[in-house]
Amino acid sequence: MFNGILTIAFLMPAVFAKLIGLPLGFFHYPVYAMIHEAGHGIMCLLSSRFICSAAGTLNEMIFSLAPALICFRTRETYVAACVLMMCAGLSIQNAGTYMQSAEHPRGRGFAGVPLNANTHDWTIMLTQFNLVGESFDLGQKTEAVGSALAVIFFTASLVAVIPSLYGWSPQSPSDIIAPSAATSLIYLLYIGAKEIELLIAVLFAAPLILKAFKGIR
Repeated sequence: MFNGILTIAFLMPAVFAKLIGLPLGFFHYPVYAMIHEAGHGIMCLLSSRFICSAAGTLNEMIFSLAPALICFRTRETYVAACVLMMCAGLSIQNAGTYMQSAEHPRGRGFAGVPLNANTHDWTIMLTQFNLVGESFDLGQKTEAVGSALAVIFFTASLVAVIPSLYGWSPQSPSDIIAPSAATSLIYLLYIGAKEIELLIAVLFAAPLILKAFKGIR
């Protein structure tokens, strides 16, 4: 049931978005925006300004990564795990985009709040580490990491869900992830993705690449 809920809630909208030319996370962002803001709402009442600022992104990761790791422990929930990892990738990608404007906050945030040095999450957090001047570069790298993860686990979700309809169950997560990463690597090369995106795809595809290399030898 959990596989079905997450497939309908996140994977099918992502497939639909790609089919009509929208960003992969088009239908993901409104849902996770509420999760993000809920994190602020809870922690801003209880913690410091830094924790309050980090709570939004942290809440997104908790809602994605924690259940994904649990689902990867059982073969029957590999589909759900991959969908959740795709959501985590989209959240990281969105955080990277947001991070890029930390040095020069602009625009408006949730509920129309003007973004400035006192309201921009990443301006507050990066200032604590004297990294606000590096925010654009850090944001681009973070966005690339999230983009690669989203593509790999979007593919992995499809790889997991289609065979499951015919009763096939993979023996381990790498049976799904490695072929999906190899397929994503071809796609990323085709679109001229950044080096960091290609590296991530290679790392996730490593078990398959090593297996193929051993077979050749």
